[in-house]
Amino acid sequence: ATYQAKPELVRQVQQMMERQTPAGIAAAALGLAAREDVRDLLPTIDVPTLVIVGQHDVISTVDEMRGIADAIPDAVWVDVPQAGHLAVLENPAVVNKAVAEFITL
Repeated sequence: ATYQAKPELVRQVQQMMERQTPAGIAAAALGLAAREDVRDLLPTIDVPTLVIVGQHDVISTVDEMRGIADAIPDAVWVDVPQAGHLAVLENPAVVNKAVAEFITL
């Protein structure tokens, strides 16, 4: 939906990605590949936690993020409509409202 409704946002994100160096992209990919799975530690989190996901995110899916939120004691869950992986850019009003409400808890 973002491609059709917000082509300028898509263009800005593409330009940001194109400005990255090959070495930077490779380092980020290697870092992602080498990261440990620490999901078993989620139940030990004892600080206020806000989990936000775009309802159309295909990278960090709603189901995956819901599982993370469910594993963290007392986590606050927000499913952002009309957003994918870049929810903060795609639907900033919903994300900003969620963060503002969360920090006033």
